[in-house]
Amino acid sequence: MSSTIAIAHLLKIETQFFQHTKIEHSVEKAAEKGLWGMMFCNAFGADTYINAPDGEVLYPKEEYIQAGIKLGFIQHKLNPYFQNNENFLPALSIIDVLMFNGAEKTSEMLQDYTIKWVNK
Repeated sequence: MSSTIAIAHLLKIETQFFQHTKIEHSVEKAAEKGLWGMMFCNAFGADTYINAPDGEVLYPKEEYIQAGIKLGFIQHKLNPYFQNNENFLPALSIIDVLMFNGAEKTSEMLQDYTIKWVNK
């Protein structure tokens, strides 16, 4: 968690961080796997839940619609960058991106995404 917060500060990402083990008692247990995001939204008064790109099959869209929670999946654009390698290896880690691009360029790269809304 410390490294995630340090990287966020380096990249000037302003957000609030919560440690799951310290807040889980505040969140109702989900009846099934794909509903935990909805439970967190309900617990914190959020109306939008955005997940990683490959998680779409796990989330029951109809349940989110009925709960009035917008459900989206981030679609980042992983443009190639120099890695001291012959072939670009995408999606290794934020450390890899920072190491080869620096904080300023990495911040720019993080802005290159869309959200695939499934129930907007």
